[in-house]
Amino acid sequence: MAKKLSYERYAWFHGRVKSGAFPNSARLAERFEISQKQAQRDVEFMKERLHAPLLYDAVHRGYTYEND
Repeated sequence: MAKKLSYERYAWFHGRVKSGAFPNSARLAERFEISQKQAQRDVEFMKERLHAPLLYDAVHRGYTYEND
């Protein structure tokens, strides 16, 4: 069950990045009612293990893809 929930979070985050919404770990935590720390781990997992080309955009305070 936990893997299914993780996948749902990854899919949501990916969709938000693709739509240009600049999601961040705080929004991820709020949307899925998880801790901020877990949301940060999820983003790091996407970057490191799934090789998502995520870049943090300080101006928008959220993530975008390196090669859109």
